[in-house]
Amino acid sequence: MVRSLPGGGPDVSGATCVKCGEIGESLMCRICGADDDFGSLGRCRRCLLGARLSRLFDDGTGTVNPKLIPLVDALAAMEVPRGGLSWLEDHKVTTRIRALATGEIPLSHEGLDTLTVSNGREHLRELLITHGVLPERDRYLAAYERWAKGRVASVTEPADRRLITAYLR
Repeated sequence: MVRSLPGGGPDVSGATCVKCGEIGESLMCRICGADDDFGSLGRCRRCLLGARLSRLFDDGTGTVNPKLIPLVDALAAMEVPRGGLSWLEDHKVTTRIRALATGEIPLSHEGLDTLTVSNGREHLRELLITHGVLPERDRYLAAYERWAKGRVASVTEPADRRLITAYLR
């Protein structure tokens, strides 16, 4: 078990845990009772991450969007909660999550495709696929289809557009 080592004393060589240092419960998470990895006064990082996820994935009714529960559970159970908290500090990440959780953007590949193309968008997509929220899809085929659509849209001559569309199919 990992524990913080805030204690010590004249008869102890080195740092000791809360229990051995007889510090009491003041250095324990007030939610889960853990005495390690504090993220704020009174709460460990795991509890901070859980609270943050509950707020971000709220569907507007005060509860987590039921479709997103598998992802929320997986993120809350991360081996190192500090990584999840760090990821959730990015405003772009939280904006994408809120849009999906509230239904502003449909929870689908097509819905995600409406977001700005970025590695962050694709990372979120991969998390949703990995945890069974979205079905698998061929990402290379999807990227090709996006490129082809943009390429065809850039051709102004109708006859050329028809020819290029036929070729790309």
